[in-house]
Amino acid sequence: MWLLGALGEELVYRGYLMNRVAGSFRNSSVAWTVGLIVVSVAFGCAHLDQGSTGMVENILNGLMLGGLYLACGRNLAVPVIAHAFSDTLDFLLIYLGTYPGMHQACDFPRSGCLDAARCNERGCTNVHIQLIHLQGRKIERAVLQR
Repeated sequence: MWLLGALGEELVYRGYLMNRVAGSFRNSSVAWTVGLIVVSVAFGCAHLDQGSTGMVENILNGLMLGGLYLACGRNLAVPVIAHAFSDTLDFLLIYLGTYPGMHQACDFPRSGCLDAARCNERGCTNVHIQLIHLQGRKIERAVLQR
């Protein structure tokens, strides 16, 4: 997660692309602002598989990470650590079933529900599968609304 998500994405988006965009406009302060916006939009579009909400969230994350990069003298370690912390927090919240936008999850190991059909057999109502996309991987969870 940290190697591909945090380090990999930050090297590509902030470390390479943002520098290329700013360099093509002679590294002026306006060029860095344009680079920040363009690369943040590209970063969000690269997360389109997370839906429109995920894309907008990642554009905002890209603006924050790019702003950190610029505010810290273009030190790439700062957005890498912030990105890694954010991803770790997301995974922890998903594991705990408290990720924003998630409904109460069917707890497979403890309830014996192995899939949505079995969960439905055990009396769970309105079961549907919610896909959460993180780092290009889909994590399927049976989710129920009560």
